[in-house]
Amino acid sequence: MEPYIEQRLIQILRDSPAPTMPLRALHGRLAAESCATGSFALFAESLRRRHDLFVILETSSPLGDDPGWPAGMRSEYERALESAGFDAGPHVSLVDPAAETAGAPIDDDAIADPVEEPLRRLRDSLLHAWQHAGKNAALRSAIAAALAGCRDLPAVLLEPGDSS
Repeated sequence: MEPYIEQRLIQILRDSPAPTMPLRALHGRLAAESCATGSFALFAESLRRRHDLFVILETSSPLGDDPGWPAGMRSEYERALESAGFDAGPHVSLVDPAAETAGAPIDDDAIADPVEEPLRRLRDSLLHAWQHAGKNAALRSAIAAALAGCRDLPAVLLEPGDSS
């Protein structure tokens, strides 16, 4: 993968409000920006080779893996989930989203959002756990779900009428 594409991916992931982004969405976004990413399969493989920069979170299908389920019905459900905005495919995150500031002291007065730093640490901890989960699919699935939940935590923690 070209260095300019890696840098663009890093910027997109850093700017994202969610801790992860669907791999397919990243590929589509780069293609829309006229970045030469190649096929989806080539793009995915390029990211997997850069495990120093990116974590690919693979989860099991939310539809289960029952081989007796008719393929047509499974496809119909998958399309319904996709049209509702749910992407069950692999998601991508940065290995270290704060690499530029790693080791720098945290200035609590400079943090506008009171939950930003704890959520960053939570996200980093979950990514670390993911990297050490090995081939334990159940654990990886639970960690991926927790990462997805990180996106909603600020809204839940700072709901209007909160007495904190």
